[in-house]
Amino acid sequence: MKHHMWRVLLLYGGGIVLQAQAATVAIMRFQAPANEPSLEWVQLGIPDLLMVELSASGWQVVDRESIEHVIGEQALDDNVRAGQLVGAEYVISGSVSCPEPGQISIEAALTGVQSFSTVNMTSQSGEYPQELGELIRRLADELTGTKLIGTAIRARSERKWFPKPEAVIF
Repeated sequence: MKHHMWRVLLLYGGGIVLQAQAATVAIMRFQAPANEPSLEWVQLGIPDLLMVELSASGWQVVDRESIEHVIGEQALDDNVRAGQLVGAEYVISGSVSCPEPGQISIEAALTGVQSFSTVNMTSQSGEYPQELGELIRRLADELTGTKLIGTAIRARSERKWFPKPEAVIF
């Protein structure tokens, strides 16, 4: 299953080709309240879990080392600017908290680095740590749904994209 941005090419003779191009995303470190040190591993782990989920779905994901290098080298606190510097088209950032014992809440946003605008936002809550994997899958699905893709239509139940990436229309 691949996620694609669509590019329309006009062929000689009037045909149109839809060409798939994988979107590139940088996943930033999630924020956690300073008074909840037990969330530190979750705060660091959420980007890794999202990276696995999105990579398996066909996204190009900028590796964490590149992101941290740029942030450290440039002394940046602006996620969108860091995303631009590592060549990402989109940035995912967010926060994690434990509203009550045994519960976790994750908020995340997908931001376009060229427009500096939020493309999509979502929040997931559930039992901690039992439901963490499922929360990450739902977070990835909701963040990268049809708002990002535009003309491609996602059939969520089948987890496929339509139309096919290299469909030719005459």
